[in-house]
Amino acid sequence: MKVAIILSLLSALQIHHQTIINAFSSAGFAGGQPLDGFTFSFVAGAFPAGKIFGTAIVNGLCRKYSLLAGLDLNAICLLFGTILSLVPLTFFLALGRFIIGIGVGCGFVLASVVTTEFYSFDKRPSAFFIGAIFFGGAALYSNFCVDLVANSGYFWAVVVINAPSVVAGLAYFRDRQLFIDRLCFPLEPLTIAEKDLLKADRGIFAPMTVTYVLMALNATIGVPIIMAFSTIIFTACGISPAQSARLSVFYPLVQLTQLGAFRLPSTMPSRRSLILGGYMAALSLQFCFLMSIQGIETNSISPKIAATLFLLFAVITSIPCNTAFCFVTEQFPDRETQIAALAKGRLLLWFLSTVETTTFKHMLQDWSLFVALLPYFVASVALLVLLVFSMGAYSNGNFKNNDEDDVVEAYKRYDAVNFESSV
Repeated sequence: MKVAIILSLLSALQIHHQTIINAFSSAGFAGGQPLDGFTFSFVAGAFPAGKIFGTAIVNGLCRKYSLLAGLDLNAICLLFGTILSLVPLTFFLALGRFIIGIGVGCGFVLASVVTTEFYSFDKRPSAFFIGAIFFGGAALYSNFCVDLVANSGYFWAVVVINAPSVVAGLAYFRDRQLFIDRLCFPLEPLTIAEKDLLKADRGIFAPMTVTYVLMALNATIGVPIIMAFSTIIFTACGISPAQSARLSVFYPLVQLTQLGAFRLPSTMPSRRSLILGGYMAALSLQFCFLMSIQGIETNSISPKIAATLFLLFAVITSIPCNTAFCFVTEQFPDRETQIAALAKGRLLLWFLSTVETTTFKHMLQDWSLFVALLPYFVASVALLVLLVFSMGAYSNGNFKNNDEDDVVEAYKRYDAVNFESSV
């Protein structure tokens, strides 16, 4: 699983750059003063902006050069961005984060495609769960970092924040030989059939439609909010700030334990079962959590109940959200369509995540936790209903989860159904 670990270092672990934004309001940046106002927004927004840019260019980069060039750019951006960030000026801090974001944007798309390339159908869930473990580890690391860099000097804060990026870049170049033989060729031009597969206007059963729905659901169900604002949410539930900070460290540990346990069984539930069942369980917990918040406002329910429900919700969401990326990648038959589809899907996810993280805190201050979370819950329920209908194409034995030939056969059945319906 060395390949999966390296890919996870380059992509999933680096998401801590987005969840660590609270450190910039407490650490000794900019001449010993915390960042605030426009400067804070400028520095905090540089990473997601770079991530969107990297996702937008990865398809063209791999078509002109190769997937290997994309991974090289990923690692180079992590290292070069870290070096720039060491310059004790706010501009270079933001520029470094933007460049790191470019690498991470490329990495998240390529990690899914390369994992599919290197691992057989039955081993992919285990490989993708490694990425999920590193993703949870990023949340854990970012929560530790806020305490480590609090009131510290600029250099020490940047070193601690960017240490995972340096480790990832060096680890990739040390084992770059693993990727050369398979990934050194440019992508082939898309055929007419492949371009048609990437369209979302062919009905709710189209693979691209399923991709957009899953990416949107990953955002609306609250993953970006959970990672960025878990401490604030626990505090809003009535938990003390000290306990909230401990719970924000505890929930990633539980998440990591759960994800590690899912890698142990030799036989796992189907992708479809993990996605639909996981999202249904997560939304049920979110509904109970929202009801408990109402109880807190009337002093009829203990804050500990609300905090426990939120913790369970945060842990459970990791299963369907991670499985969704594995499932989406497998809906497209080759690396050419996978790169194009995942880039489009990730762009939607990054856009929605940016909107959530920039508006949630303002909504919480102006209204309440219940009002701030309710729109996301309603949107998630609507998307889940659409997802149930969309993934109906894989029920009744149509998607047997045995090998890659079944995926190809699913495409053929899909095209046949669409052809017959158009006659």
